[in-house]
Formats: sequence, structure tokens, C-alpha cells
Amino acid sequence: SFKISSSSLSRLVFPSFSRSFRSFMTLDDADAAMPGASSDADASAGGADADQIRTCCAAGSMGRKRRKREERKANKKLQNASSGGKKSGPTPPTPKMTPVPTDMLTTVDEERKRQNEHNKHALTSIEREHVMAVYDTVAEQWHATRYKPWPKVVDFVQTLPPRSLVADVGSGNGKHAAAATKLGHGVVCVDFSASLCAVSAASHGLDNVVGDAAAPPLRRGAFDAALSIAVLHHVATLERRQALVAETMRCLRVGGRALFYAWAREQERSGGTSGHEFGKHADVLVPWHHRTFEHGSKATADEAQRLEVCRAAAPAQHGVVDAEKRAVIYQRYCHVYEAGELDQLFEPIKDWVDVVRVYEDTGNHCVEARRTA
Repeated sequence: SFKISSSSLSRLVFPSFSRSFRSFMTLDDADAAMPGASSDADASAGGADADQIRTCCAAGSMGRKRRKREERKANKKLQNASSGGKKSGPTPPTPKMTPVPTDMLTTVDEERKRQNEHNKHALTSIEREHVMAVYDTVAEQWHATRYKPWPKVVDFVQTLPPRSLVADVGSGNGKHAAAATKLGHGVVCVDFSASLCAVSAASHGLDNVVGDAAAPPLRRGAFDAALSIAVLHHVATLERRQALVAETMRCLRVGGRALFYAWAREQERSGGTSGHEFGKHADVLVPWHHRTFEHGSKATADEAQRLEVCRAAAPAQHGVVDAEKRAVIYQRYCHVYEAGELDQLFEPIKDWVDVVRVYEDTGNHCVEARRTA
């Protein structure tokens, strides 16, 4: 595997995003990542030369065996903590999802009406509170339970030319980007959760940029491939979904390919393993039980008070304390896709993007696309 040098990394992102902290890049003002990063100005700003960047790459990152060992240890620790240190019994039922309340959807519609041509792709309030803030709150626990890359995503990465440059847009904890680096590719990760970017950098030694997936701060035409895995179902408006698809494809060179995954409404038909039954609801809130106690600790009389302190300090402000389960429950926003809905997002860009393949994988609708012009 190889690692992109910091000087090369700065050429792959917009100049205003080039303040670097080792392998974790961030912004002085996080809000600057949201609007306007997809303007045509970067087309004449000098896109990164992929061949030159490859020559600046050097080997180095946490050893594969050590990383796997630490991931197994973290996952076992979380499982033991959840069961009080005892052997776990039958798998508990999946937490029940709920439809998004009407007032939340009304707020999103009102925000869309207020937006003009310059900020129509701006992050919505429901995404800020029920996606970004939730992941900023639960990043460490999320990482401990979501560390294995999906096999068919790895299959896609294996088809790429040797030493490809890959943009992982909406990279989360970096599990798929890490798999790509093991296969010898260079990867730049983009996610709007600063906490997940920090986890990705610390756990996998990956290069991360804090930014909105609908306006990724990446040079156009600089990448050989892109990933957008389990991101689109967290996007609240059609305009932002279309923008995410278009801007991800613009990062690619002509001939470059991208893979998109989004949660399917028809979980049973598409081989889903989530246990959710969405029925007629396309916009839902899916609960996450955030546990903050230490391994081996026992519940105390002031458990509710301890959880309330954790809840009050969290980036996400809508958490509900459940002292019996020793958790603060947060709600993640998801838009689940019907068959054919995901590939329809590519219609506005069909003049320069071809949909190569459409398939279903373990509860997700999937599209592989290629940039043609």
C-alpha cells in the first residue's frame, strides 16, 4: 500500500481546505465546507496530476495484524460491556424505527423554499442534528461495531487499476478506504463528521477532509475511482441527493468509475439484514443506543443523572435517557429507496455519466457509474 504525501494531498483539495493535522484535515470554520465547494473555479485552478501524485506516495500505516487485533478487542469490549460481562443470550430485537415527524419534514420543505440558486444544496437542519451531530456523538462506539468492509465493495475496489487514486465520499470510520489502501491504492476520505474523520485517521492512518458529501472539497478530474457507501440514505432532499451524485462523479477523470450504495425500503427482497420493516415510510428515524459506561462497571443509583450529564454534553441535543438500558437514545435520519429510485438520480447527468450496473446487496440498492466526458 502507499500513502499520499501531505504536499500531494493539498493539491487534491481546495486551497481553503489545506490546513493539515498529520493525516486529519479540517477547517477553521466547519460551515465553510457546506456551500459552494462545487463551483467551476477549481476547473482552472490546476487540477492534481494523478501520475505526479503517485510518485509522491510512500509506504506506511498501522500494521494490518495490529489493526485487526485492536478492532477485535474493541468490539469484544463493547459486547461484554453491553451484557454486563456475562455471556450474551439470544440476539435482542432490532430497535423499532419510526416515521419522521411531520413537523420535521415541514421544516425541511420551508428551508428548501428559502434557498436560492447559490445555497440550494446547503445542509438541512434534520441532517445537521439527526445525522452529523449523531455521528459526532457516537463515533467511537460506531467504529467498534462497524469495522468490517462489505465484500462487494471490496470486489469493486479489486477491479481498479493498480495504484489508483480513490475518493471515499462519506467515508465514516474509514473501513472501506482502509481496505482500498491494503490493495495498494491511495485514498482521500471526506466526511462531515469531524469525530468520524478523527477515528478514521487514528485507527487506519487515512487522509481525511471534513466536508459535505454533496459538495466535496476535492479537485475535479483528479481521481480514478470514488466510493459513496451508505451515504445517500442520510440525505434529506432530492436536490442534495442529485448534487452528491453529480459532485462525486465530477471528482473522477474521464473513464473513472464510482460505486454508490443506499438503504433499500424493500429489505427482505434485497437480502437485508437490518431487521427493519419500513413499509410505506420513505423517511424514517432509526434509533441508536449510545452506551457510555466503562467495561465491567455496574449500574449505580445515580445512573440516570450520569446519563443526563453525558446527554447534555453531546453534540446531538435530542437524545433521550434510558436508565434501564444504561444508554442515551439518538435518532438517525434515513431516506430509504425504492427500486429504481437510486439510478434515477443519474438522469440529470446522463450526458456525461453512464450507469454501468444496477444491483442489490444485503438490503441496499447499488449503482456503479462511469464518467464518459
